[in-house]
Amino acid sequence: MRKFDNLSARATACCLLALTFIAGAAQAQPRRTPALEALVKAAQNEKNLNVVWGPSLGAAAGVRALQEGMNKRYGINISINYTPGPSFPQMASRVIQEIQAGRPNSTDVSLGAETTIISLMSANALQQGNWSEAFPYIRPEMQTKNGEAVQMVTLFTGIYYNTRFIKPDEVPKKMSDVFNPKW
Repeated sequence: MRKFDNLSARATACCLLALTFIAGAAQAQPRRTPALEALVKAAQNEKNLNVVWGPSLGAAAGVRALQEGMNKRYGINISINYTPGPSFPQMASRVIQEIQAGRPNSTDVSLGAETTIISLMSANALQQGNWSEAFPYIRPEMQTKNGEAVQMVTLFTGIYYNTRFIKPDEVPKKMSDVFNPKW
């Protein structure tokens, strides 16, 4: 797995922003490993990051909170420019097209669910790095094989129903119950 050696200041700042997501507000200040110190030092040369996201992360208010958290946590002063954007899959397609056309990316940090991340990985659109080396609380199983992505959350899927229309004793208990013609 590649280390974060020789990253540009912009790429380094993006790494810190991404890790601010993962660490979360409740996470204690991460232990300052030599790899993390190198990332912070390189990020100090960056002044701005551009992000294009949909509203699911709190839109402009969420980005302001991330900016404040990142700057406070790492002792840097980076402004994050937020542009409201499309869904994760649409944004991944845009990033891939920009890379293929040799144009600068419209966003410096990409987010998405597994399928979106796989698309970005297949197009070599993500920076690789050894996240565990810089952030010991990121276990190896939380990152992709080559360090292109880190798992932030696990989603639980389920079937929702309206309790005004379906009585508790009628709720499907197994998948085959869902195919009942009644539904």
